[in-house]
Amino acid sequence: TLIVAWIKGNLNVYISRELWDDLLSVLSSLTCWEELVTEWSLTMETLTKVLARNLYSLDLNELPLDKLSEQKQKKHKGK
Repeated sequence: TLIVAWIKGNLNVYISRELWDDLLSVLSSLTCWEELVTEWSLTMETLTKVLARNLYSLDLNELPLDKLSEQKQKKHKGK
């Protein structure tokens, strides 16, 4: 996708501030396009997980609070 290609390209070559501003302008003008918003959301979720794993050694799929919520749901279903 465009967003993923842009991110991967930025890892390999320098992208000037002006090009970033141009991308922002284009993407901002397309916010009415639901598919773009969905793609952006999924990309940000993926980037957040990658950063959390690489910077903090934290797996966002295995959070302690999620496990507590699951346990509470199981208790309520059992009543």
